[in-house]
Amino acid sequence: PCEPEACLWEGTFVYRADPGGGIWAARLLGELEISRFDSTGRLVRRLALEAPWFPSHPSRGAYPREMMVGIAPDSSGHLWLSAFTSDPAAPDTLRPAPGDPARLDGILEVRDSLTGSVIATRRFDDAVLLLPLGDGLFAHIGANDDGWARVEIWRVELKEEGSVLP
Repeated sequence: PCEPEACLWEGTFVYRADPGGGIWAARLLGELEISRFDSTGRLVRRLALEAPWFPSHPSRGAYPREMMVGIAPDSSGHLWLSAFTSDPAAPDTLRPAPGDPARLDGILEVRDSLTGSVIATRRFDDAVLLLPLGDGLFAHIGANDDGWARVEIWRVELKEEGSVLP
């Protein structure tokens, strides 16, 4: 047993299998590090990445505003990342609640799966939650005005270097 915040810091990851039988894993909180494991569980690649939308936070420090929510490889050698980042227009508070949509923006970023270099980034206002389904499909999860959950399936593609269009 541990304090919930410490458990999240130390052991929560997002995972995604790739067609070759490997697994991609990224930390939910604290640092933008992505690892690939082969089908036997052996580490074959670790990408320690940097992004202005995902600043590094010390483990067990104040709860971060940024978090990784999804990761998916594609057949072109790209790695699609979906995340939350702090909204620069949101009022600052002493200790924001994790996942507070009024304080977050959504991020969709495409990286080269070998080098980790940025291919394209798109920022969405108001905590847009996108979960990768594979083959350019993302689930956009939101709510209707009456409070019911709403899931839309978006087809997302790279139109030109440096931009992502849903």
